Amino acid sequence: MPQQVATRTGPPSGGRSERRGRATGPSLSRTATAAFALAALLATAIAIRFAFESAALRQIAPAASALASGVGVAAGLGIAASWRVAGGSYRRMQLAFFALGALAGVGAPLAVATHRYSDAPPGSEVLFLTTACWAAMLAVLVGARGQRLKTIAGAVLGLAGAAGIVANWERPSSFSVFVRYRSEELWMLAAGVAWAALWAYAERAAAARKDPGGLASAAVGAAAGALALALSRWEMADIGDALLSPAFWAIAASSAVVWASSVVAFRRGSSRLLAAAWFLPAAALTALTAIEQALKPFGIQPILLGQAAAGAVVAAAGAVLVAGAASARTSPGSSAPPIARAAALAASACALVALVTPALVARVFATRVDGSAFQASFTLLGAETVGGWAVLGLSLVGLAAAFSRRSGSRGTLLATAALASAALPLVWSTPLHTLSSAIPSEIQVDYGSEFASIRFEALRVPVLWFAVAGALAATAVVWWRSRPEAAGEDPGRGDAS
Repeated sequence: MPQQVATRTGPPSGGRSERRGRATGPSLSRTATAAFALAALLATAIAIRFAFESAALRQIAPAASALASGVGVAAGLGIAASWRVAGGSYRRMQLAFFALGALAGVGAPLAVATHRYSDAPPGSEVLFLTTACWAAMLAVLVGARGQRLKTIAGAVLGLAGAAGIVANWERPSSFSVFVRYRSEELWMLAAGVAWAALWAYAERAAAARKDPGGLASAAVGAAAGALALALSRWEMADIGDALLSPAFWAIAASSAVVWASSVVAFRRGSSRLLAAAWFLPAAALTALTAIEQALKPFGIQPILLGQAAAGAVVAAAGAVLVAGAASARTSPGSSAPPIARAAALAASACALVALVTPALVARVFATRVDGSAFQASFTLLGAETVGGWAVLGLSLVGLAAAFSRRSGSRGTLLATAALASAALPLVWSTPLHTLSSAIPSEIQVDYGSEFASIRFEALRVPVLWFAVAGALAATAVVWWRSRPEAAGEDPGRGDAS
């Protein structure tokens, strides 16, 4: 006897939905697991490509490295994109995709490679700027309507977590973004605008159901850009010799994998899943290093694994929020109780105060060239630490829970807030810069040697922990009140998250 399957129907005008059955189709947990696995694989591919590019810049010219990326982008998009011919009103859109493909596929790698000089800026800064910062740009550009606060909270947590990873790759850390190489690092952010614009435009076209071969046009644009770069820099960048280098083809192959995987992620979960994956390459690269050390160490292990792992947890929490903002499996929920809103607002106020509150004291001890002793100290505010920004992200999670009327995301908000809060004690006191204008440069270059050292001491910042407690309390209260049992609803209509 065939079984009856309950279906979801829209509520009648002026009434409530009477959905009593379970929706058909794949389970949400299976879908979420597949999305997480895809994001993890994409993040690993990005990390591997970054490692290849960093090594190759010692062997081939920046233009040759950008050419290799362009070849890989064109191949990756060409393999994964849908090739459909369209005319009429779609031609203008295809031209836009063509231009964005050239900018994102060739112009962006060229801007990054041209402004990397051997080991400067440090790899930790380059990775942070070209992954987490690019991800934040894309997340903000494509934030879902009604879920922008959740998206921004995820982006802030993702940035803080990624910084917490790379700033704990060594002690003293070389991570001091926008301190020494501001011009070069601004160029890397500008390159990210082109990358984010391509995927945001693709998102817009897909939402309007007007994407007749748009990514295929982007692949053609990347190929055209690569050809133009090769012809203009053939002799200047020794392109002929670079084509014989394994490093060139390693970059091309890894770029092809990254961009083909990006198309798959885009189709699977929109550009928000793509942005979520871009918060995680630092975690993937750290995991690869840990595996290498466990199996066959090729050198010393400078990474502070506990702190880096905590940063990875915070970054993953932010990525989950950004990816989850794409979900349409939400339903209008009741407004949050006043106590939850008050707690969320108080947590946000405390988080803002924490940003301008002294959080760390750096003490410098050195021996000058003439043999005299040097001692100095300077103070870092909360905005100069991982903790300051992570707590701001948590406070935004509390606000999203308390002021959003979409009940379907409240379980995810509570889970990610709890996860990030649990990791915070290990990573909150990580400084975002080691270098300071208060210390002579000839001393700072000797950090970590027998001639100079720097030590950071954490200060008591009660307002920071008040913000954490308030955000958690607000999110927990909202989640508790939104449960089907608490709302007096049928449990079969529970939280889809």
